[in-house]
Amino acid sequence: MCLTGRRIDAGEAYRIGLVSEIVKNGDLLERAVQLAGEILQAPLPALQFVKGYLKDNANRGFEESFCVEHDKAFQEFLLTKAAEAAKK
Repeated sequence: MCLTGRRIDAGEAYRIGLVSEIVKNGDLLERAVQLAGEILQAPLPALQFVKGYLKDNANRGFEESFCVEHDKAFQEFLLTKAAEAAKK
């Protein structure tokens, strides 16, 4: 699609995983506010990690991106948070 410019409808975008949800036009703002509220419930360190990953990932290839997303997130974030929780 990127190379050909082929257009797709919302149903196909959902089917192929390009979008995670389809909402009616009249419900879009309400759903966006709901999603924003869900994001605000996430722990700040998790949001900071994800935002940093997305920002820094732009110049990486697939393998390095996967390593950061999977391995480093697990080792540097999840294990650290689990160890901190265990100390409490």
